Amino acid sequence: MVTFVIRQSQRTCPSILRVVARHCLSPTGSTNDNGIVIKSRSRPISLFTQRITYVSSRPFSSSVQDSDDVDFTLEETYSRKTPLEHILLRPAMYIGSTERLPPASCWILKEDSSSFQNRGVNDDSTTAIPWAMQREELPLFPALLKVFDEILVNAADNHMRHPGSCDQIDVVIYRGGGSSSSMRPYISIANNGRSIPVQIHKKENMYVPELLFGHLLTGSNFNDEQRTLTGGRHGYGAKLANVFSREFVVEIRDGHGTRGKVKTYKQVWEDNMHICHEAEIGVEPKKSRQQNGGEESDYTKISFVPDLARLTNDPNATTLPEAAAALMRRRVVDIAGCSGGKLAVTLNGEQIHLSGFEEYVKLFRLQPSPEKSTVAVPSLLPPMVYCKLNSRWEVAVGLSETRSLESISFVNRMHTARGGTHVDVVARQISQYIADHINAKMSQEIDTPITARVVRRHLLICVNCLIENPSFDSQMKECLTSNPENFGCDYTLPDSFLRKLVKSQLTFDDTDDNGSEGDPKEEKLGGPGIVEDVLRYVMGARQVIDDKLLKEVGASGKNTKRQVLAIPKLEDANLAGGKKSADCTLILTEGDSAKALAVAGLEIIGRNKYGVFPLRGKFLNVRNVSVNQLAKNAELKSICTILGLQFEKSYETWEERNELRYGHVMLMTDQDADGSHIKGLIINLFRHFWPALLRPSIDNQRREKIEDRPFLSMFVTPLLKATKRGTKKESLSFFSMMEYNAWRDMQKEDNTRKWKVKYYKGLGTSTSAEAKEYFLAFVRHHRPFRWKSEAEDGGRIDMAFEKDRANDRKDWILTTYDEHSMLNVNAYDGNSVTYGDFVDNELIHFSNANNIRALPSVVDGLKPSQRKVLYACFKRSLKDEIKVAQLAGYCAEHTAYHHGEASLHTTIVGMAQDFVGSNNINLLIPSGQFGTRLMGGRDAASPRYIFTHLSPLARLLFPEVDDMLLTHKEEEGQLIEPNFYCPVIPLLLINGCKGIGTGWSTYIPHHNPRDVLNYIRAKLNGDKTLPTIKPWVRDFEGDITVDIESGSYITQGRITPTSHSSVSITELPIGVWTNDYRKSLVNMMAKAEITSFSESHTTSQVSFDVKVNISKLQRYLHGDIYKIFNLRNALSTRNMHAFTPDMKIARYSTPQEIADSFFPIRLKLYGDRKSLLECYMERTATTMRNKARFIEAVSADKINLLRGRKSKEATIALLEEMGFSKHSELNAIKTKHAAVKRPSEVFSDISESTTVESPSDSTNEFDYLLNMPLSSLTKEKIDALNEEAWKTEVKLNEIKNSSKEDLWHADLDKLEPHI
Repeated sequence: MVTFVIRQSQRTCPSILRVVARHCLSPTGSTNDNGIVIKSRSRPISLFTQRITYVSSRPFSSSVQDSDDVDFTLEETYSRKTPLEHILLRPAMYIGSTERLPPASCWILKEDSSSFQNRGVNDDSTTAIPWAMQREELPLFPALLKVFDEILVNAADNHMRHPGSCDQIDVVIYRGGGSSSSMRPYISIANNGRSIPVQIHKKENMYVPELLFGHLLTGSNFNDEQRTLTGGRHGYGAKLANVFSREFVVEIRDGHGTRGKVKTYKQVWEDNMHICHEAEIGVEPKKSRQQNGGEESDYTKISFVPDLARLTNDPNATTLPEAAAALMRRRVVDIAGCSGGKLAVTLNGEQIHLSGFEEYVKLFRLQPSPEKSTVAVPSLLPPMVYCKLNSRWEVAVGLSETRSLESISFVNRMHTARGGTHVDVVARQISQYIADHINAKMSQEIDTPITARVVRRHLLICVNCLIENPSFDSQMKECLTSNPENFGCDYTLPDSFLRKLVKSQLTFDDTDDNGSEGDPKEEKLGGPGIVEDVLRYVMGARQVIDDKLLKEVGASGKNTKRQVLAIPKLEDANLAGGKKSADCTLILTEGDSAKALAVAGLEIIGRNKYGVFPLRGKFLNVRNVSVNQLAKNAELKSICTILGLQFEKSYETWEERNELRYGHVMLMTDQDADGSHIKGLIINLFRHFWPALLRPSIDNQRREKIEDRPFLSMFVTPLLKATKRGTKKESLSFFSMMEYNAWRDMQKEDNTRKWKVKYYKGLGTSTSAEAKEYFLAFVRHHRPFRWKSEAEDGGRIDMAFEKDRANDRKDWILTTYDEHSMLNVNAYDGNSVTYGDFVDNELIHFSNANNIRALPSVVDGLKPSQRKVLYACFKRSLKDEIKVAQLAGYCAEHTAYHHGEASLHTTIVGMAQDFVGSNNINLLIPSGQFGTRLMGGRDAASPRYIFTHLSPLARLLFPEVDDMLLTHKEEEGQLIEPNFYCPVIPLLLINGCKGIGTGWSTYIPHHNPRDVLNYIRAKLNGDKTLPTIKPWVRDFEGDITVDIESGSYITQGRITPTSHSSVSITELPIGVWTNDYRKSLVNMMAKAEITSFSESHTTSQVSFDVKVNISKLQRYLHGDIYKIFNLRNALSTRNMHAFTPDMKIARYSTPQEIADSFFPIRLKLYGDRKSLLECYMERTATTMRNKARFIEAVSADKINLLRGRKSKEATIALLEEMGFSKHSELNAIKTKHAAVKRPSEVFSDISESTTVESPSDSTNEFDYLLNMPLSSLTKEKIDALNEEAWKTEVKLNEIKNSSKEDLWHADLDKLEPHI
């Protein structure tokens, strides 16, 4: 169709317009004699379809004069061409450019001989030659390659149509060598299998082969309702090869057309399809063919002599260009690789041995074999990762050499050189997965998240796919444009394949097992190196930015005194930055209160050489952050400015060190574990950026006046002070808890009571007077850091702070930690310590304390802060509401809590939360806004506004009678919480736990309380088959299933289609909060995966209504919709760590192991409880009987106390004579079992309303009787005491007749109805 729009412009010849109007337009706008209708300038212009009519290619020249005289006649201006003439006149429209294009990078087949170069049909060599694909710069001949490819793809299509009979393709490429007909270049492509029928087409009245190869716009692919997997679509294909050939020969053998006969067909076209010779048709019986030794199988063979003059735009071309021949040979290998081993392909008589696409893509990772070798060797690039998705899709992915997306892709065996939608859908999945992996695993190493577009540049993607009725952007078929929704099959990459792509890069062994050099390098398990290459690119691209940022952070060397003094909170030394700056010391303190202490000390040592700068809590671990984060850290920038540090300098020499504003740094932090950590972080700062400052200078050229002092030192203050009671002068200072414990263990018990111990939580605890005392004894408190060696000092610092050395830190704690270890101070070297000794004997206490804070106890499932809160609640008998802030204060007071109350607020809120995913059993009751699943509890109100109290379940889980059986800690002279509680069932399994310590982390999922209770019952009953314990979360409406591959559990949300274009999400995976998931949907909307969504949540229920494109939703429903919508999350059971009762860290593989570890501890406690109850009930019953008998004796006047005539001694003698039990005898009953010897003064006596003090001498043995009030001397009191004694004896008998298992069953019975 041709559309004319006639508009006059300055460059349009008026004469031509008049000619067009006169011959094309009719007055009525109807069809004129030329078959063209032009209705108006703005409306459609009709056209004809029989022949193509167009304006001549002669351009309108601006030199044409504006007159009625025209150089060309009407007939010359307008012409009509046949389709064949149009193809020859405008070949680029059909087969691409006929020009010789400039050299471009191409993959070609590299052989070690010239076997494929000029081998003819009669060559019978069958030697297999090792090949490899290699990139070379070659000139391109697109048209020549296209006509070859059309015939080759037709042969491959026959295999798709008739896979049972077509299994062979033979290709011969002869480049030619002269102008004679025998030396002309020619190409021959033959395939066996069912051939084109040699029959006359009744409608067209010609043989079908002539119709298909000699007439344009013919073929079998015009039925769009039929879903085909072939390459042809438009009806040109092989005809184009005929059009651009000097000679084109079709040979066919058809044994299916006529029963019992075989037809042979041969027809020749010449002169670009202008000359068509009559077909030579033979018919003979099949039996005759067998007798003559002929082949019985059908075949189709196309031979042609390409018109090189037209195809290369070179009139003198007589030889097939070597570059074109190389690319043709490569295409033959492509067909062999894409056939999946089902086609035997020969090239110039030589078999191409490829088992399938996986082996084919390996050619791109091989190098041509060296001389005298018959085997191609691997390249230095890591190999590609292969995956067969289904019968229609094969994908291989490797690392791009050019850092731009490369693709080697095939659609229905056609090479799509420019990729297309099939490559895009694969690249999108891979690049997004790798980007998400890098961002999740390496967020600390990169400043900003890596996008999928960045990853895409590093991919080499190989795709071999079969697409139903594919569409392309041109007849060249180099770029697929089919909508992915119409591909006809699933193309989703499996997770197992994607995980292989993010593995560490493959490594190779240079030697064999015996240490000798091996032949090929042996592969080890690993990935294709994409992640490493992306990181190298990103890091390299940002190096310039990083250097610039670091320069901004560091001192410029031009900072004036005024600029330094502008730094907030700095107390600068008077001589800093001057000629004596090397003598100056900067004191870095932990917080403002510590700064006040240091400033008070400056009154002693002076301000000329000492400056003070306070740190704000924990300093940054500079190893684990990006340069951008460093640049934003105001504290680091201030330190660099104050000291004059520059990142581009190493400070190895005294000359460089003399440029600093301070020659020394002294660390002054709290003496607890957190203070040690801050010291370590500052040491780590210098070790990472300026390691030379920790060592002596490399030169000896230093001024004699400069004292040989290390750059770093620390100033220690007492952690505890013991002052002898009655005097303030005699006091002892202890710089660590270990030092204090060692002193206390050496003292006798009576002697320790003579001392009052004060715990100095922080430097702010010390007074200004004490600060002056510390600085007056400067040498005693000063600890210079000495460098011993790289291995003993530098290596230990690196081990403690390198992110990827978690296993080393684990071994360090297991092998090195000693709770009694202290710093080794060298008194002969100014009380110096080494860096390695600091790490192993001081910093290690923080690491251990960090683990204690982060990991729970396997017995009670609590962390120390949670245990302190529970202890405070039990001690206060917290049945009435109390503000969270007040409870935190009470807890800190009664449990010797040495950290900020803000962390206690968080702990209390966490113990009271009851939304989905928080606690299965909350030990505290929330009253107020304690957080919701919208933000995972982060939306809790301020502790000042919310209230809480103990849950009724708390005492069912932790019976009060057990409190006296627990071993309690002692700190600051007071008993605090126990080492661990012992609940009725293992709480660790019920509420789960997660935490990150030093060298260890833990994640324990929530489990069903009833499953846990039933498991304990089964063990108590001695059942051989124990019930399973599965993850479970209260009120969770999704699914929890077992991942068979990993053995862990998978949680799924809930998604339901509500219409043909919408889904409803009513539950999220465990641990995914509503607001966080909203961001996931926003990202999906940005990627056009969904169109929109709305929300109808409550604080406890999830409700997303998501709108999706109809076709996409159908694809999602047929795929893994839970994965697409991120509604699946893992509950790992591989990282379940907890402390054992003896404070050892243990790893548990299953929840049953945790319950089994808990079981004997709790069972033993029931044995202790049985003994305790027997003792106390026996003592209670005996006491009641003695009191009742005593009242009876007094009432009967057997004991006369009313007249006061008898002395106390006489009364005691009478009571002894009458057989009353002494107080000491009653206490002996209570303490005759070992269980009762545990501290019992923590709580009041369970059997008495008031505590009975032990007698100080023998005269008080019967005070429990003699001190009874007169109101007790009644008959009613006697009866009440006897009845109480009887009830107690009944209970005592029940206890004696009960086993410890029975006691446990009784507690389980009480608990079960409430869970």
